[in-house]
Amino acid sequence: MTLQDLYTLIYDNRLALLLAMFVLPWLALGICIAIPGDREEPLVLNINLALAVLSLFMAAGYVWYATHASGWGRIVQEADILLLLAPLYYVGVSLWVSKQRLPLAEIRTYRIVQGVALIGAGYLGIAWIMSKIRILVLTYMPFQVLIWLVFGLIGVAYLGYLRLTGSDVTPTSNRRSPQAASRTSSPRRTRPNPPSMSVDDELEALRRDLEK
Repeated sequence: MTLQDLYTLIYDNRLALLLAMFVLPWLALGICIAIPGDREEPLVLNINLALAVLSLFMAAGYVWYATHASGWGRIVQEADILLLLAPLYYVGVSLWVSKQRLPLAEIRTYRIVQGVALIGAGYLGIAWIMSKIRILVLTYMPFQVLIWLVFGLIGVAYLGYLRLTGSDVTPTSNRRSPQAASRTSSPRRTRPNPPSMSVDDELEALRRDLEK
């Protein structure tokens, strides 16, 4: 199957795809409400958001190919506007649903998309500067500004790498509740001595506590 066959199949089944893109985010929300859990909700939200991003990528790929092959005239004449706009709705509603259930930083698909976008922006910016380096250096831009711009783009790409690997997110297991922290920081209480203990027994118990 070629990409042309795939897009033809999508166009032939556009009504079913439109219905699926409308229902899937709300179905994911219903599953999360019906079956809440630390494993179930992230899995459902990740799958739903990944499908939404995939649909947006497919729509963007079609627009890019059509404009480069035949121009905007082909899109105006042949493209289904609802089929092109539906991925935007799907991604927007999926992000909203995910945010209602979990912080977006804890959803791996969201971090991957952010990381890839930042890395791509940094790479494209550096590639554009390298292709125009002679013009930029010989024109009005000071050299130190150019250096800071390059370092800034490298920093954006590195931030994307951290977001992609999840290094900038504190694991949930390492976050202790205030009650647990107060229990950890509070001094250890010694056992109260029974009122029937004699002075010698109390001194012996104190000596054992000091040896421990």
